[in-house]
Amino acid sequence: MLGLHYLQPPRAEAEHLAVGQIENEHALSGRNSPQIDEDTLRYVGQMIMVIFDGLSVTPDIQMMIEKYHVGNILLTARNIRDAVQVATLTQELQKIAQAAGFNYPLMIGIEQENGMISRLGDGIRATHFPGSMALGATRSPNQAFDIAKATAKELAAVGINWNFAPVLDVISEGGNTNVSVRAYGDDPQLVGRFGVAFAEGLRAGGVGHCAKHFPGTLTESRQRSLFQSKPSDELENPELIPFRRAVAAGLDSVMLSSSIWSGNSAEGGDDNDAERATHVIGEVLRRQLGYDGVTVCDATDMPIAVNDTNKVGEAVVTAIRAGCDIIQIYQNPTVQTQGIEAVYEAIRSKHIQRSQIHRAYSLVMRLKEHYFNWRTALAAPDPQKLPDLMQQHKTISRKAYENSLTIVRDEASLIPLSSRIVPRDEVLLLSPVVRPLHRTAGEPPIDPFECLGRSLAKRHPHIIHAPYTAQGITQTHVALIKRCAAVIFVTCNARRPNARSQVQTATAVHRLCYSKPMINMAVCDPYDLLDDRKFGTYLCTYEYSPTALETAAAVVFGERHAAGVLPVHLPGAPALRQQRHVNPLYSLSEIC
Repeated sequence: MLGLHYLQPPRAEAEHLAVGQIENEHALSGRNSPQIDEDTLRYVGQMIMVIFDGLSVTPDIQMMIEKYHVGNILLTARNIRDAVQVATLTQELQKIAQAAGFNYPLMIGIEQENGMISRLGDGIRATHFPGSMALGATRSPNQAFDIAKATAKELAAVGINWNFAPVLDVISEGGNTNVSVRAYGDDPQLVGRFGVAFAEGLRAGGVGHCAKHFPGTLTESRQRSLFQSKPSDELENPELIPFRRAVAAGLDSVMLSSSIWSGNSAEGGDDNDAERATHVIGEVLRRQLGYDGVTVCDATDMPIAVNDTNKVGEAVVTAIRAGCDIIQIYQNPTVQTQGIEAVYEAIRSKHIQRSQIHRAYSLVMRLKEHYFNWRTALAAPDPQKLPDLMQQHKTISRKAYENSLTIVRDEASLIPLSSRIVPRDEVLLLSPVVRPLHRTAGEPPIDPFECLGRSLAKRHPHIIHAPYTAQGITQTHVALIKRCAAVIFVTCNARRPNARSQVQTATAVHRLCYSKPMINMAVCDPYDLLDDRKFGTYLCTYEYSPTALETAAAVVFGERHAAGVLPVHLPGAPALRQQRHVNPLYSLSEIC
């Protein structure tokens, strides 16, 4: 039995998920007005993307396809249980679309960025691959291509034909907690190279891609710079460099950032929203960057809809007028219906010109013609291929994880830790309480850092794992710190407002350690303790997936070389030192 002792974290209130009653009143007046011909109704449907709740086809989503001709569906965690179920769901959806007379199959998309955003891949139903920043740390676009191609093959095996990735946002100076590890790094050129490689990998695996979030996740000052600058200046914005590179390489579709809308400013309003967005889409993206493909916009993320769900219809119309081609509506069926009906009314009142609808429809059809056909869509997806694919992709995934883990600094040469302690010594693992990456409905949450504790215990006989909460350390923690010979302290997104107590806790533990070895490990955002050099040994994993944590344990005890290079930097910081190579005692696959 492993020498791992796990202490339960202080009891917290249980999470409750309130599930509301969804109304089924969909029929609104004017739907069959003779002023809108059937072709135009179908064109509008191809411009809409919706979500739905359920592991199988529901009456609501069937109605959206048959009555409103909706041609695009985004799968979420609420639609996914296992590979066989997802494959059955996607095929049933495609059969409904074909029976409804669709010229091309449904676009069935998913947000499979990998890493912290991994809707399908959880290591059981599909491979969990490293995310964007982890890939950026490998400094190998070839690995990004391989990971993306493998991702696409697993998605295609269950009937998913579109992936909302890669993320082309650039981390701003000092970090951007909104994007964080979903980005490849803070160097626009690096982000561009990796984004192009990932997009090409998805295409090579047979799945379309949607680069996001144009024109980047901008701060308020950067937004003003983009909207007020001259055309020649706009192209020099760091946020646009990855998109310019990706457009030149060829993009299937582009997801627009919510930053293009005016929000709650004094200049806000429907007309101003359309004017600003039209500038970004028409002038910057299409004319200056030369993009001629599909643009995608989440109407429910527009400020006007966020503040009032009754105005989703107004948001959808504004987005179309601004030049968006596919409009996502992430609400219940009643709100989705209101959004579509608002487009019909805008066409009747000529608030939206039919030429705008025809242009968007043509772009969507050109895209679907390139990727989709009924023969492939109706061929039964083969989820039984997934176990074989996962076995093939295991090596690719592990190699990327091993090449991504980064030792930012190790000033006292605490790594390998085995050189500083003896087998009888106890080592304390302190980890924060966080949400698990993947949680099955109806099952209690599992501490994701239990995996790290077990991996450490395979390498050292006496590991004590004691989670800490936002309230900091208790007297029990203090006693354990004094008792143990070394401490491994984990932080997770410590710069976010709801997690800043982690930095205070780290400082308190550092004081208690005195001369004891203390290894600090950031398991998501690398900025947690990056600028505080009193934490002399600092590792970054970029995510807390099981394989990332297993790799970290191997590095801590000298069985793996930390080959990763930090993909973000601090101005004025000295050159970052990499851990010396340590010959592995045995392969990671043999011990995890």
